[in-house]
Amino acid sequence: MIERWARGKMMDRRAFLRRGIGGAAGAALAAAAWPGARGRAQAQTRAAVQFGWVKTVEFAGSFIADDRGYYKAEGLDVDMLSGGPGIDVVTAIVSGRAMFGCGTGAQILAKARQQGAPLKVIGVLYQKSPLAVLSLKKSPIRTPQDLLGKRVGVAAADSIPWTTWLALNHLDASKITRVPVQFDPAPLVTGQVDAFLSFATEQPVELQVQGVPVEFFLLADYGYSSYSGCYYVLEDTLKARRDEVVRFMRAEIRGWEANVANPSLGAKLTVEKYGKALGLSYMSQYLGNKVTIERLMQTPVTRQHGLLWMGEGEIAANVSLFKQTGIAVGPELFTNDVLQEIYRGRNRV
Repeated sequence: MIERWARGKMMDRRAFLRRGIGGAAGAALAAAAWPGARGRAQAQTRAAVQFGWVKTVEFAGSFIADDRGYYKAEGLDVDMLSGGPGIDVVTAIVSGRAMFGCGTGAQILAKARQQGAPLKVIGVLYQKSPLAVLSLKKSPIRTPQDLLGKRVGVAAADSIPWTTWLALNHLDASKITRVPVQFDPAPLVTGQVDAFLSFATEQPVELQVQGVPVEFFLLADYGYSSYSGCYYVLEDTLKARRDEVVRFMRAEIRGWEANVANPSLGAKLTVEKYGKALGLSYMSQYLGNKVTIERLMQTPVTRQHGLLWMGEGEIAANVSLFKQTGIAVGPELFTNDVLQEIYRGRNRV
């Protein structure tokens, strides 16, 4: 969301995440350092998780796990490291600065793996990509075909997903006027564009809080199958410290289950404790949390197997998308082994 601390100044988080793909090259170069870092961490009872962004409600499950003592119950003292501009989240894991990564897109991790970073995705929060086509309720755009002949605000950072999605839906890009924009959805409100490529948990919520009636549809609802909000570790960590990985993920799942049951809890902890320094508004965090719960993190797959689960069909769809964007990484990037050990055939912890 665009909060008062960030208006006009905050780097577009999508640009930051896209920059993370380029930064994966640095992650690969740092790979030589991770065995030693891992060896030092083995003697510690503490563990660090590197967030993919600043401490917003996007990480409510972790906040609840910490606040309610779920980490402590698992024998873990977890240090939650904020992400943000200038933080290469993949390198943080590969270098050993953090044991766990949380909140990164599957394409970024696949690119890093292709470049030599030995990463493994062990769970996914956003079963659907949060990328969405946003429009004003008074002139709604509800399907991909509605975009023909329209002006769409698309940030430079979103060029690849945008063009990929257009191709998936057989839309002629020449019949849609693309207008360069930044993070702020003001061009939509002022009529400079008819639609705006947004994050479902951010710009739509911002405008709603401001009293601007909007609606949106997810790119994922029309073929763009991209996991986001991934949990990941080094392959060697999964082998050598599996018990700690299982305990951490069990605490995370308990946190997310509590957040689903009470969305106001995650928003309150974000605003009043973990993200207090950011000056976030409760309503924007609460509404963003509701979008996450209702539109992004729960699917038939998670209802059957439990939160964070990765379905075979969804993994295959992600791999197909990798190939379309020139990433030669297969399903070996993902594993449900840790979640299987946690759930043991149930769909709740």
